[in-house]
Amino acid sequence: MFTLIPRDTSFFDLFDRAAAIIVRTAETYAELATDYEHRTEHVARIRQCEHDGDEIAHRVFDRLDKSFITPLDREDIETLMVRMDDVVDEIDAAAKRLTLYRVPAPTEAFTKQTEVLLRACRLTPRRRPAPRPAEAGRPEREAGRDPLPGKRRRRTEPRGPGRTVRSRGRPAAGHEVEGDLRPDRAGHRPLRGHRQHHPGHHPEERVSPIRC
Repeated sequence: MFTLIPRDTSFFDLFDRAAAIIVRTAETYAELATDYEHRTEHVARIRQCEHDGDEIAHRVFDRLDKSFITPLDREDIETLMVRMDDVVDEIDAAAKRLTLYRVPAPTEAFTKQTEVLLRACRLTPRRRPAPRPAEAGRPEREAGRDPLPGKRRRRTEPRGPGRTVRSRGRPAAGHEVEGDLRPDRAGHRPLRGHRQHHPGHHPEERVSPIRC
């Protein structure tokens, strides 16, 4: 099926990998708070996560420079990648300060803060910036959504007798009917588009349209 949205999913794949690195870094940081005796090993693992995050960021920027059409705005892709990389950089900087300042033991508040940070980072993979192109090209009816939100759908049920229908613009055949279309006592049905006069009805009076 033809679509104007590119099928290239490399940006979304890199976003997923960057989100996984954020979660892995936060998990290691939480382990550092609970297993402080092996803090040197945990800090080294966080440092490696920081290198992996920088590699993903560089691949995103290189891909952005070589892509003519992107699934999102270029500014949004750049901003999103910078913010995701900053999370890993800040965790790495905080972990290095623990050994740099020779903190003897973490406080209870520090341990709780790492838990809150871990819960927040685990929400990152669930918040994708946009649907993948394969999902964006799917028909709206398959997704169970209204293809024309906020607009009135055209009525498909049969219209009852005695209704006046008026269409916008130039009337087409069968789209503009005025008057009562029910047969008279003799069984004759008036022609479509012909105004039928009833007793007590003046010709100069205009039949008000009923919009459906």
